[in-house]
Amino acid sequence: ATLALSALFRAGPDGATPADWVPRILIPLGLSYVIFRLVHYVVERYRGKVPESTFSEFAAYVLFFPTFVAGPVERFPAFHRQTAARKDFELSDLNVGLARILRGAFRKVVVADNLALWMWPALESPDDFAPGRLVLSIYALAIFAYMDFGGYTDIAVGVSRLFGYRMIENFNHPYFKPNIAEYWRNWHMSLYGFIRDYFFLPFFARSKSQLVMSLGVVLTMVVFMLWHEGNLPFLLLGVYHGVAIATWNQFQVFKRARPRLRAFMDSRPITALSVVVTFHFVAFGILFFTFELDELLSVVRRLFGVG
Repeated sequence: ATLALSALFRAGPDGATPADWVPRILIPLGLSYVIFRLVHYVVERYRGKVPESTFSEFAAYVLFFPTFVAGPVERFPAFHRQTAARKDFELSDLNVGLARILRGAFRKVVVADNLALWMWPALESPDDFAPGRLVLSIYALAIFAYMDFGGYTDIAVGVSRLFGYRMIENFNHPYFKPNIAEYWRNWHMSLYGFIRDYFFLPFFARSKSQLVMSLGVVLTMVVFMLWHEGNLPFLLLGVYHGVAIATWNQFQVFKRARPRLRAFMDSRPITALSVVVTFHFVAFGILFFTFELDELLSVVRRLFGVG
């Protein structure tokens, strides 16, 4: 959703203003989260894991508006417990909610928006800037993606708290994780968990074939990315991360039978280096997340002095 959210303050190629973009972006995003909730409810109802509820409690869950734009994707049992245990207004909810909203606004408006003003010129016109500035702009893009999306999520969680609901968290310091699998377990955790539970586990988790499991990982990441937008860059990004996760998983199988290698990989210096490598892998991968293929090739040519 970072690309969609960034479009809220970037004019489109046809000169569209944020006001022009808002209806195009917010409506599909809100609808997608409603669909997630409906899919979850129907599947879990079929499995017999949904608690008894009234229609009004079901409607409150499906149409809970604070999380329409950026999530998180709350599951019905957790939401229903809070709906059923209706309580009087508490001042702590107001204090915590407003603090979370202010934090989100700071991350979005102060950090993300100012990063955007600095990085977009270089990324959109790479031939006009030195490669060093371009590399720094890619780092800024990675931080922007986290601060922008995380800011919207903070606001959603904060507004939810004003209504007395405690939403699950969506991020857990993803850029400090030592491998790509851990990164994705801690980035947009609610959506990642949803697609894992309703796509990967039913169709691939029971297979004893490592090849099928790896294919399932790749397809899961493709589905995850195409949910954001159905185009070639997002397809490539899904393959990019899916292959990386599948490769990492296979390396874990290889490592388990080799105690010395396992001890070496788990050492503090290698773990610290792994955090740096993972961040760079993700940061440069976000280029797929942001640009069309011809724009991406222009950035790559400038970085490596080709053409």
